[in-house]
Amino acid sequence: MRRTSPGLPALPRTDVGDGRLCFLDVRGGGGSPRALRYYPPAFEVRLADFAAASAPAGRALDLRLDGGGVRLEIVNASGQIAWQGPLQAAGEQAAAPGQRRGAYLVRVRSRAGELRREYRLEIR
Repeated sequence: MRRTSPGLPALPRTDVGDGRLCFLDVRGGGGSPRALRYYPPAFEVRLADFAAASAPAGRALDLRLDGGGVRLEIVNASGQIAWQGPLQAAGEQAAAPGQRRGAYLVRVRSRAGELRREYRLEIR
């Protein structure tokens, strides 16, 4: 480990997989290192008719679609709702948590709960 200034060690680092680095905090707690959590930005997913969108597994999703609605559902291959939440920004955007690998449907629902559209989503 190289020193950055007298008496202060360089922070140990580790690669988090996408080329960015995560540093360890060595302050406090008797000098034992603590890992700092790294949260990558949400992955933008554009949903369009006749095309399957894709996103990496486990990464937060910034879902964007052209068309209105009130609620979104992410449904897994066995038909269970993996996530549901409101649409924002004039019914064209939603923030969803990351999902496991697999094939999903993203369903857009009206205020009355009627199905308006379905989009395919592949999580790799």
